[in-house]
Parts: sequence; structure tokens; C-alpha cells
Amino acid sequence: MKIQVIAHPNSKRPHVENRDGVFHVYVSPPPEDGKANWAVIGALAEHFDVPRFEVELKSGASAKIKLFEIHEVD
Repeated sequence: MKIQVIAHPNSKRPHVENRDGVFHVYVSPPPEDGKANWAVIGALAEHFDVPRFEVELKSGASAKIKLFEIHEVD
């Protein structure tokens, strides 16, 4: 499944919100050297209860709005 994500780095309270099909992911790390992206992947993996390797960043690596694909686990 593909999902649109709006990343919110430098957040004091990391969490995931689904607002009308767009996921807002709040993470603590700053947007430097891929740290925030890695944290977003971890947050999405936890939210969807899948391993990290099942969450793939498809586009928007350096943008606030990103496209992720969550691979289904059998």
C-alpha cells in the first residue's frame, strides 16, 4: 500500500496521526543526514506493525511531503 506522509522533524512528542488518509509523522531527530527519514520509517513500521525493511521511501527524501510504500507481511 502507498501512503502520503508529511514529516515533522524536531518534535518533542513523537507520534503518528492519520488525517483524512495523509499520515503526519512527528519524530525527534533533525532533518540532517537522513536521520529524520530513518525515524519516520521506524515510526511507520511500528504504526503498521511491520518490520522496518517492509517500509520503503519511494519519493521525497529531502522534502517535507513524502511517498512511502508499506509492503504487506504474510
